[in-house]
Amino acid sequence: KAFSIPDAGVNAVAFNVKGDLFALADGKGHAGIYQADQGDLVKKFDGGSPIEIVRFSATNEFLTVDDKGACAVWDLNHDTPLQRMNEGGALVNDAEFSPDGNSIAATTADGKLLLWATQNPIQCQTSTEEKPPNATPSLGPPLDLNSTSPVPHGLLTVDFSPDGKFIAAGTDDGAVCIWDCSNGKQLLRRFCIEERVTALHYSPDGQLLAYGTDAGNLYLWDVEKINKSSAEVAALVSKVISNPPV
Repeated sequence: KAFSIPDAGVNAVAFNVKGDLFALADGKGHAGIYQADQGDLVKKFDGGSPIEIVRFSATNEFLTVDDKGACAVWDLNHDTPLQRMNEGGALVNDAEFSPDGNSIAATTADGKLLLWATQNPIQCQTSTEEKPPNATPSLGPPLDLNSTSPVPHGLLTVDFSPDGKFIAAGTDDGAVCIWDCSNGKQLLRRFCIEERVTALHYSPDGQLLAYGTDAGNLYLWDVEKINKSSAEVAALVSKVISNPPV
């Protein structure tokens, strides 16, 4: 099946968890949800500005991030966003839903890792104003996970561990950082060799973290014992694969 977005171009694409839906986003601020088997259009969204990132949650909510850094959460039952975040904030380089869909993590160009809680009011401030029945709950302001351990350079990529307990992010000065989602504590920061970390992902079992750099290197890091002491973490061995095949 071939799809065409005339005069706009495809900026981002993503499948949902079940694989029966996929999303396309274009350079004019439009996003469409399609059936994977027949390619029929299910829903169309208008984000206003060119959309750079699209993501599905485990519950089929849909995240868009535009070229100005504004994030929006949508679902298939509404034509307008359920919530908007980071409007007027720093540019967002990457964003992900947590495995359970209850949180959204975003990395920004000014070195912040932001975590919005979508379900748990303990993790974010909520408005004290009384809300009308059936009003969309606010995600609240994000947790700034760098409040005690700032990252001085921009964060480029982010991923949740499969169990949702940890967040890993890569920086533009060659560092990989890992945070504890329960308290926002940065557990460690590991530097590569003056390489920008441009891609990062946990293995399905959460034991390995793979991250790639703009120098063409892929690093595999054993993070199974990431919740142990810093001394144990520092002793973990990273296997380096140089210039992986394209």
